Amino acid sequence: MMIPVISSSLKQYIIVITVNLSVFCLGLDVAWPSPMLVKLRNPEETPLTRPITEDEGGWIASIGYLFSIFTLPFVGYLVDLIGRKYSILVMCWPKVIAALLTVFATEVWMILVARVLTGVTNTSSILVNMIYCTEIASSEIRGALGSVLPLLASLGVLVVLGIGPYISYLNLSILYTVIITCSCIPLIFIPDTPYSLYSKGKIEEAEKVLTSLRESKTVALEEMKQLSHREPKQNFDKRELFTNKACLKGLIIAVVLSMGIQIVGYNCISFYLQTIFEITNTSVSPAFSSVVIGLIQLMSGIVSSVISDRCGRKPILITTLFGMAAGMIGLGVFFTLTQHGVKISGFLNYLPVISVAISSWCYCGGIGSQYFVLITEVLDGPARAIGTSIGLEISTILVFLLTRYTMEIMTALGADTTYFVFGAVCVLLALFVLFFVPETKQKTIAEIQSALSGTCRKENEESSEYDSRF
Repeated sequence: MMIPVISSSLKQYIIVITVNLSVFCLGLDVAWPSPMLVKLRNPEETPLTRPITEDEGGWIASIGYLFSIFTLPFVGYLVDLIGRKYSILVMCWPKVIAALLTVFATEVWMILVARVLTGVTNTSSILVNMIYCTEIASSEIRGALGSVLPLLASLGVLVVLGIGPYISYLNLSILYTVIITCSCIPLIFIPDTPYSLYSKGKIEEAEKVLTSLRESKTVALEEMKQLSHREPKQNFDKRELFTNKACLKGLIIAVVLSMGIQIVGYNCISFYLQTIFEITNTSVSPAFSSVVIGLIQLMSGIVSSVISDRCGRKPILITTLFGMAAGMIGLGVFFTLTQHGVKISGFLNYLPVISVAISSWCYCGGIGSQYFVLITEVLDGPARAIGTSIGLEISTILVFLLTRYTMEIMTALGADTTYFVFGAVCVLLALFVLFFVPETKQKTIAEIQSALSGTCRKENEESSEYDSRF
């Protein structure tokens, strides 16, 4: 009996899905505050010695991102120092410890420590996984592979939103611990990326891995030839990020997108989803609404992964950002009406659910998924880890501030004004993508760098030290 041969594309999908099991766990963590803060505030449901306060709830949702601000800069160096695979493995232990802390928590400080550990490892995992997926992906399916990360994150969100409101704190914590532990085991068997191996002088091993991931040895050898155009550089001169034209443009795009993915306001909806539906006082159950939004996020991620390499990154981003703006404006209109004492009935009763659904679909199918592809596509070689870590550092600072002070911002500006501002930001970001972000669909990294530097590909291959398939 013949053993069926696994295609190169299927191999890439299997490896990327395995790597991103940690991101599925990130989705669990992201959605965790939505049902669990409600339980922790309830004297009858909390496992703690007392219910938490509103201020403590804000810290529980955001403290992990605060600590990530200080640890994330070192991760960019770590992935180059020990390689992509071993960086991923290092992230496993803190997650398991955090999960166990969550199970046995009896005091607020135990929850806070667990959230610190999960926050730090989650942001680090995003950085490493983004780099890993880009460096093993064929240009033909790089967009689809990059969409696996947000897709699995959305699946994790759906799991928590779907069962979190209906089971006890303890049962959800035990389930979370089991999932975390099981997701770590397959990571032992994944290969390191060809670029990471090549940069450490492991030429034969890099060629072996690349050959197994491509449809023919000829294609693999061609990519190895592109790698050999320059000597591996262990000590990358950070000034090149600002003096090399392609690097500088790529860094600017990465920074703006990293800011945009937070200041469009979606996380201010996601982290407090159930709480927002409770504030609106509509007849729609907050728990049921949260599940519906989770399903929308998942379906949007699936659609995005299918069409990313067909429609292109720019059309998807521009369309969905305008869609997000419409959803945010819808929320702004709802809160304007309620603040002016307008009786909510009929269609208006469902306006917040519809608006959040539109924003969720557009975010998860747009910048929420394309960001993870684009930020590593516009950065190349040794600049990728450093540039990506800079972008994620900025994004982490913003997500902490917005998550921690969402309610304070709404109180100061008013909920309606807050969402109108988010809508305006979505429009501005769409215009930035339209005029400044190159289309990267099915282009090699070398071709993308050529577009950023304004040179033809052949010239760039001969003159730029950053021109490589990776």
